[in-house]
Amino acid sequence: LNPFYIFQIFSGSLWFYEEYWTYAVAIVIVSSISATITVYETYKQLNRVKEMAKFVIKVKILLPNGDIKTIDSNELIPGDLIVLEKGLLLPCDGIVISGQSVINEAMLTGESVPVVKRSLPLYIDDNIEEIYNPSIHGNYTVFGG
Repeated sequence: LNPFYIFQIFSGSLWFYEEYWTYAVAIVIVSSISATITVYETYKQLNRVKEMAKFVIKVKILLPNGDIKTIDSNELIPGDLIVLEKGLLLPCDGIVISGQSVINEAMLTGESVPVVKRSLPLYIDDNIEEIYNPSIHGNYTVFGG
């Protein structure tokens, strides 16, 4: 229960107790409408997320022998190398390994300006503990939803 609604319940109860019926009824009506809209929007967003999980597109992957194969995005597994094309909408996260890409992350971050994602630096040093860490290498990660 949101603290705002707890406060509204307390306020409405107090107004009813003090017999300020107009204010009490106004608080109950406005709070009820607000709670209804919040529940509806949450339900709508939940359904939108469920639909995104079902989003399947054709993607091109680079095979170890250098050939390119087209598969459905729901067949992707960690380690697949996806060949990015202009205007491609990916329903998955990925790392830019070669080149760079301009990504619109407005749905995730709220920023209106697209972000440039550059390729992940390749480390030749044997002392490196991990090649990729999402918390450190966020500038190279493409978030797809």
